Amino acid sequence: VITRHEFFHAKFKCSLCPYSTNVKTNLKNHQLTHSGLRPFTCSTCGKCFSQKGNMKQHEITHMLKP
Repeated sequence: VITRHEFFHAKFKCSLCPYSTNVKTNLKNHQLTHSGLRPFTCSTCGKCFSQKGNMKQHEITHMLKP
């Protein structure tokens, strides 16, 4: 979550929502959420994600289940 102050100083702003960041890669990753592309797939259950980190976090849930 960005603060109001950070929003006005961020270099990269999403054209589809209020998201903004000072890191170009973060904006590119964020824009995947709008595109509908989900190139990362859980190898256990097949669920798809737009960001690799979200998929990795999800995969941990399979390791924690008995």
